Amino acid sequence: MRKTSIFISLLISLSLIFVLFSCGVVFAQESSYYGGINPSDGCMTCHSDKDLEANGKSLYIDEEAYKKSVHGNVLCSECHLGFTISLPHPEVKGDSLRVASLACKDCHKDVYSEYKNSVHGKAALMGKVNSASCGDCHGDHYIKSLKNEEVKDEFWANAEKICGECHQDYWENYGDYYHGQAYKVGFKKAPTCWQCHDYHNILSKDNPNSRISDENLYKTCEECHPGSTKGFADGYGPSIHGLQEGFEVNAVLKWFRGLFSWFPW
Repeated sequence: MRKTSIFISLLISLSLIFVLFSCGVVFAQESSYYGGINPSDGCMTCHSDKDLEANGKSLYIDEEAYKKSVHGNVLCSECHLGFTISLPHPEVKGDSLRVASLACKDCHKDVYSEYKNSVHGKAALMGKVNSASCGDCHGDHYIKSLKNEEVKDEFWANAEKICGECHQDYWENYGDYYHGQAYKVGFKKAPTCWQCHDYHNILSKDNPNSRISDENLYKTCEECHPGSTKGFADGYGPSIHGLQEGFEVNAVLKWFRGLFSWFPW
């Protein structure tokens, strides 16, 4: 009987220890959030206001849309480094949007290792604020997963916005019959900019490791055109972005373009 009592007492003691430990863990987690407040909840106190803006730019965040994004469980402060829930916000060194965009490197290390050596990454890290960083291509608060085919198709169709806004000349010149024109009328097998130039590791054409260098272009073509040779790539390659030049020097083409001005030349 005595052994049974000892066993029951021991069991009760262990149960109390487990409960107290669990409460302590929860308390510790909550305490790390500014006295039990989730920092993101604090951010939304102001940023859920549709009229909130600064320097003419809206600072409104659609909380429900954000929660449905791939980063729905990520705290605001994990991207907006240096900000706290206190007001006024402390001054952050550098452009706040650029700081947030480059904060992706803390989670997406493999992608960042490619990006930092690309033409965009090198320029951004040298302080050129106009160079593309993660958010410029992927978006900001409402990023959706590219594993979803519908989202992937939507991203594929957005090359003008993703690349063309900065590379307007190249976008306008992307007009050969089989690639540019086909893409601009929605032909799904036509390549986007990044299918030829690469995604994160975009390099200058003069770089021998570039997908579009003289040494590698035929290999890039071969991904869609099996059996592609260097002669094929060297011969056809210049026409992919050479449409505008052709219109400028050829009067017949210029007349033809004017006649069919509705077409995405």
